[in-house]
Amino acid sequence: MDRAAKFKSYTDYSWKDNAKWQTYLNNLYPMPSLKLLEKRKRKWYRDNIDKDFDINYDPEEERKQNNDQQQRQGPPPGANPYAYAYQQAAQEAMPQLRLFVGVAYFLF
Repeated sequence: MDRAAKFKSYTDYSWKDNAKWQTYLNNLYPMPSLKLLEKRKRKWYRDNIDKDFDINYDPEEERKQNNDQQQRQGPPPGANPYAYAYQQAAQEAMPQLRLFVGVAYFLF
């Protein structure tokens, strides 16, 4: 079973029906932040449900890496490589350019 399938089973797990998890959750004091609670929830799941569960797996990070790999593959066949490189650089610079224009507008 791959990491994505294990993460799907983790997200589909019936947390409300598990008395052991509910007891653990009720004994947490003070209640941790949502980020820390998610970390503890993953560790609890690994320790009590699936010993092979990867607590550091992040589906968003994997999706981002896949998108980065697709972008690095280069221009599609028949496309102008210089225009393609310019387009890729412009897409990467857009957030910084928008921020700069916004700050310049605010200052002046």
